[in-house]
Amino acid sequence: MASRAKVKVYGKKKGYNLVESLQNLRLTPSPQCRKGMLLFFSNLAGEVLTDLIEKGTERHALGELPDNIVTLPKLQADRPLTEEIKETRAEQLEKNVVRAKRRQHEPELFALTSLECVDSRVLGFGAYYHQWLDTFDIKKIAQGSYAAILRMQVKDKPNLYTIWKLMPLKPSKGKGSRQEGQTLIQDAATEAKALAAMSQSPGFVEFRSAQVLRGSLPLELCSTYEEWERTLPEEILEESKTRMDFPDEQLWLFIEMTDAGTDLEVLLKERSSDKSILAQRGRLTAYETWDIFWGIANALAHGEAHAEFEHRDLHPGNVCIKKTGRPSSKDHSPSVKKYTDLEVTLIDYTLSRAKLEDGTVLANSMRDKGLFEQSSEDQHDGMQYEIYRHMRTWMIGQQKARPAQEEKEWRMFLPMTNIMWLSHLLRILLDKTAKRVAGEEGILARGLEEIGSKLQMEDLHGWELCSATELIEYEIRLDMDEG
Repeated sequence: MASRAKVKVYGKKKGYNLVESLQNLRLTPSPQCRKGMLLFFSNLAGEVLTDLIEKGTERHALGELPDNIVTLPKLQADRPLTEEIKETRAEQLEKNVVRAKRRQHEPELFALTSLECVDSRVLGFGAYYHQWLDTFDIKKIAQGSYAAILRMQVKDKPNLYTIWKLMPLKPSKGKGSRQEGQTLIQDAATEAKALAAMSQSPGFVEFRSAQVLRGSLPLELCSTYEEWERTLPEEILEESKTRMDFPDEQLWLFIEMTDAGTDLEVLLKERSSDKSILAQRGRLTAYETWDIFWGIANALAHGEAHAEFEHRDLHPGNVCIKKTGRPSSKDHSPSVKKYTDLEVTLIDYTLSRAKLEDGTVLANSMRDKGLFEQSSEDQHDGMQYEIYRHMRTWMIGQQKARPAQEEKEWRMFLPMTNIMWLSHLLRILLDKTAKRVAGEEGILARGLEEIGSKLQMEDLHGWELCSATELIEYEIRLDMDEG
């Protein structure tokens, strides 16, 4: 009979084999304690667990381990470690370091995953994405400064689809905190709450769900990104290219929402591929300009009234347009006539400010000082970057804020920022509006030009209209006087 390998017995004087006793236990300690115990006692028995990263699994009892745990043969007392086992243990040590790095950001991450509107689990990006591929066609449809927009459509059923916003996240300090084009975890939490809070307000996108992911971009999604880039005009291709080489530890927020249509920046391109929304590709009729502008103003006025809302980043890429097919007789308000079936929706609340019903104020920290230092030779881009600086100057002047207090002062309600963005958008819309000198369209165009003359950025402190609400009220009074 072959002799049994000798195993060191702890507690021998009391007649107990501590290793065997503990291996037979069935209990559920805390996740941190469980992981430490499993690694320690499995190593005593000659086993190495190579992957204990939870991928959406619930708690497991000590003897009920996930399927992704790999065990190695038990070692004989006189048998040296093989190179394979040495490498596996080195990998395990490296993974322990990775887990330690993850724990550095857990308090910030908990502030996001603990929200009622966000799933509490952190799932693996690859597994999460691949589960949809058999059922859905996934395409990239837009790219913003801090996020990509994806369309997920049921295969062979083009009318059944949903929209996803994919945001790379970064911590407020430590490794990765200085990455450009990524959203701070705490600011992502603010945006998720703002999306949920504004979901039912007219002119705002409808929020559905949110999920935190971890991992690099799946290869299939990288192919989707490249396919989208091949559809872009050459003049915007370079500025629209997005990073794809993310590390395995990258965090993401995946937000599901309804389809808001095509963004205004794309529609106003002369070579826009979307021919179904505007009467003339890349150009606007006075009717379209009127409805788009007052649709934006109306949405902001609703936001101001119901949540002290400021968008703070309302460039054309964050205004979406779609045709509803509804009769054109519907008004934006009791006195602003609507001429088309275009519907306006405001998107991307990354920099926005809002006040919830319980009094909680949601506001981006505006820590990224690069936001206020951008420049461009392009006229409209240059105007956009000036708006950020005008907002900051206005906030400092109104609140008498010192630089050290800026982050706190951005929590104040400053509806003047909404009218600044309306001034910027009106200039862009009028530049793209077909010129009319007679008829109803001419009257509308001249009316908008008059509004624009009252909102010259060079005379900011002389403006009589200091919020979207005041602008709507001005138009109501003007219409009543003319009537």
